[in-house]
Amino acid sequence: MTGALHAKSAREAIGFELCGAAAASCRYASGTVVGSQVTLPGDGQPVTRVRYAWSDTPAINLVDDAGLPVGPFETSLS
Repeated sequence: MTGALHAKSAREAIGFELCGAAAASCRYASGTVVGSQVTLPGDGQPVTRVRYAWSDTPAINLVDDAGLPVGPFETSLS
């Protein structure tokens, strides 16, 4: 990543999913970008992991200062 993150052509970053423990529990969430951090709003449901760009043809808009897209990832939350 080069520099800060930006939601290209939008106010919010898209392509994030909040997921619970069950396989079919993932739901989309838009994130607020500030510097190199993205904040995702909670929706009142349990979240054990977060995914980004997690599909064969994801709709995403998160890029760095060089205009390069952020790649897919999944991270567990404690």
